[in-house]
Amino acid sequence: MFCKVENATKARKKFLQRIDEKKTYIISKDSIARAVLMPVEAYEKFIAAGRTKLPALAVLGARDCGRKKALETASAVNSAGKYFSKIIFVYGPETEKYAGLFKTGETRIVCNEKPQMPIITSLKLAVSALSPGDDFLVFCFLSKPPAKHMLGKMSRKTALARKNRKGIVITTVNKRPTHPVAMSKKYFKMLLSTRKELGIPYIIRKFQKDIIYS
Repeated sequence: MFCKVENATKARKKFLQRIDEKKTYIISKDSIARAVLMPVEAYEKFIAAGRTKLPALAVLGARDCGRKKALETASAVNSAGKYFSKIIFVYGPETEKYAGLFKTGETRIVCNEKPQMPIITSLKLAVSALSPGDDFLVFCFLSKPPAKHMLGKMSRKTALARKNRKGIVITTVNKRPTHPVAMSKKYFKMLLSTRKELGIPYIIRKFQKDIIYS
């Protein structure tokens, strides 16, 4: 493997071009190597080896729910980490302090600077943190700790949904829909373009025939 070395000033001017090239660059500043710019696919070979075919898990936690619930949710996520390619924690100004609670695999954190906005805003941010190879996203809420066994079950259900060409998986408790919920890659663009006032229920209502209930 070889890497091109480029100084920070030149890299800044050609930043978008460098991203599209999908090559690895070592960035130097003040005559010393300081950082590495590499394609996310190459990065995941080191970080997510053996887990790239698993769904990603997003924890939506832009609004503060208190440390007790945050601990419960993080405990469930940590116990189920092996079932997911990566964890994405969407935090707000008051909840970044909980990021360190997630201690399994790779955790990506992304800030929702407007936590008062509808939940779909946080879900859009979670989608923006996914890699090109991610084809399913499971999401839950920091404020609603999931049962530890439920996350593993959801991961297995996404595999079944993929096999049966279904795009949405919804958890049920006592025959009533609840969270976690999973969506396949085919809905990501629609999700990103859905108006915040319509929210996630709009997509679920529109594609009832594409749902597997867990």
